[in-house]
Amino acid sequence: MKKHLLSLAVAFSMLLPAATAIAADYDTMPPPPPPPPVDHLRPSAYDWTGGYVGIYAGMACVDGMLTDNIAGTNFLNAGCGVKGGGLAGYNIQMDEVVFGAEANIETTGRITSNMQTGADFNYRYDYIGRLNGRVGWAMDNTLFFIQGGGAYGMGHLVDNVSLGGTDLTAGHWGVSIGGGIEQAVSDSMRIRFDYLFTHFFDAHYGCAAACSINGWENEHEVRASAIWAF
Repeated sequence: MKKHLLSLAVAFSMLLPAATAIAADYDTMPPPPPPPPVDHLRPSAYDWTGGYVGIYAGMACVDGMLTDNIAGTNFLNAGCGVKGGGLAGYNIQMDEVVFGAEANIETTGRITSNMQTGADFNYRYDYIGRLNGRVGWAMDNTLFFIQGGGAYGMGHLVDNVSLGGTDLTAGHWGVSIGGGIEQAVSDSMRIRFDYLFTHFFDAHYGCAAACSINGWENEHEVRASAIWAF
């Protein structure tokens, strides 16, 4: 019996250094790296909720008619010119859908000029103001949207241009509809390209020669905007 116990003790003493070396190797192994933060797995989406202001410039084209009610003559009131203005609005985002309201005010250079016999006028807008609702679909920092609402424009008719010109103004109510794309380039900076169609209803312009002119027009515009969100 003593012989067997002695043999076991010898075998154990021979295994002990190997076990100690293996344990030492485990002690020196570096710990596994921690899992990456959740934010590194997927960047957070751009948030379109909030207020914003902006400025824009573009091209406006008018397709309309001026009617001399005394002579019973219609004159084409059509042409294109530059325009620019400012805007302000607010968005609310629900999942990918973005709702909003926006107001803008703008002015134009001369848009139309008609020098045919009996016409002799040019035309512009002193200002156009709009209040539009917007709805869009957000794809992270890109927004596709449609817009529509009401408009009011102060038309400026210069009559008898060849004789020095008579300035006549009249206000037009109207409705507008359009759409575009908006891109966020940073948390606070966006750029936008859009198209807007506005139909203005008849308005009365009083001529110097005791006549009256009614005018309506369809106004088309394309705009490029720089927008600051807050």
